[in-house]
Amino acid sequence: MGAKDRSSAVRSRRRVSGPPKPSRGLAALDELVEAGGQPTDSQEELARIASSLHTLERSGGLSAVELLDQLAQSIGSVAPTDPGTLLTIEQESALREAGSFVEQMPTFTARASTVTALQGISLIASSLTTGEIARMLGLTDGRIRQRATDRTLLALRVGSSLRFPAFQFLDDAELPGWERVAPSLPPHAHPVAVESFMNRPQVDLDVAGQATSPIAWLAGGGDPASVIDLVTTAFTVHP
Repeated sequence: MGAKDRSSAVRSRRRVSGPPKPSRGLAALDELVEAGGQPTDSQEELARIASSLHTLERSGGLSAVELLDQLAQSIGSVAPTDPGTLLTIEQESALREAGSFVEQMPTFTARASTVTALQGISLIASSLTTGEIARMLGLTDGRIRQRATDRTLLALRVGSSLRFPAFQFLDDAELPGWERVAPSLPPHAHPVAVESFMNRPQVDLDVAGQATSPIAWLAGGGDPASVIDLVTTAFTVHP
């Protein structure tokens, strides 16, 4: 099952209990929109913002504030679009001689930082709560939190809560061998990079002559040690 399939499964489980109520902040925004009176360009734009935030909240079970906080933290401050404003004449000249000078920064939506941030939001939106994982695995909430501390489950801190990326689970169970693989991931590894690694076919994980992803390898009963070896190689920072 791929990342999109698992995300769909998570959303399906959540729809059983009905659509979530909007967060307090979004409900207040709805009131502002409804109290706006005669429609204006500003009111219409505000209504579009509210509609988009409702879509985000329904898709992931996180409040609009939490999702926007994650986006802001991931992207950080946006650099000026003109790289020349950040460089001295000597630095620009050296970059031009090396063929590395960029006349214009990519648009905001095309920047790697923005793409990664959006992927991170998608990962968080499809993740599961402590309670959901506890019920799935038949454990207590406390035990799930302890496993997050021990790093035998990969968890993200979102506000005051923990969220568990869905790629660690398969068919309402923990991915076989994950309790051994997860601690081998360095604490600094970006969750988006980990998800990408786990879903990407690896030539060293050969099944019937086909490169297999770490998720498929573990799901098929492959030795977790083989994945751990790849983790060590993929996430080692060389000087």
